[in-house]
Amino acid sequence: MKDKIKQVIPYLEYVASPDTAYKEYDPTDDRQGRLHNHCGCVAYVIQKYFGGEIRVCRGHYWNKIDGLEYDATHKKLDFMPPYSVSRVSPKRKKLNPRFNTFYNRVEWALHE
Repeated sequence: MKDKIKQVIPYLEYVASPDTAYKEYDPTDDRQGRLHNHCGCVAYVIQKYFGGEIRVCRGHYWNKIDGLEYDATHKKLDFMPPYSVSRVSPKRKKLNPRFNTFYNRVEWALHE
């Protein structure tokens, strides 16, 4: 699974933009990584492609798939979530528009 997620990450980074970021986003600032402030969008896309559940703690989102946890937004792309205690993200009644925009752009980039 780790290798499959790694294959998608360049597309996630390619479509990341200020209008899909949770807060401020500067694509030229490499200190935080290209997916900084995109954890919700990234977790949503990873779940759409690979299943599993979205985990959350302290406002940070990542994925748990087949018993393993993956944080595809981490700057060094290690797939260990930053928190030892988390919960399953509650199901949303309405999809966040940023998530949908981000997902549609990933779809476009993958099929370009």
